[in-house]
Amino acid sequence: MYKNVIADYLHSADNVIYSEWKVTFAWLPKRTIAGNKVWLRKVYRRRRTLLHDLPQFPVNAMERIQYATLEEIVERSLNGLP
Repeated sequence: MYKNVIADYLHSADNVIYSEWKVTFAWLPKRTIAGNKVWLRKVYRRRRTLLHDLPQFPVNAMERIQYATLEEIVERSLNGLP
């Protein structure tokens, strides 16, 4: 069986770049990475980008802003997730 090395790299964790978590205030409802809606409280925000974009999508189409509460960040770090 043949492996597609390029597709494996494009979808791997080596191609994803995360910024640092920064504290912000959610004035409007925001959906966190755990799927919860939060608003009118302090949340953390980071940007997720790809080092190399997927060729079938426009440039920066996979760029996302992620929100999380402190509890979600701690839970993710304990589970070994970025």
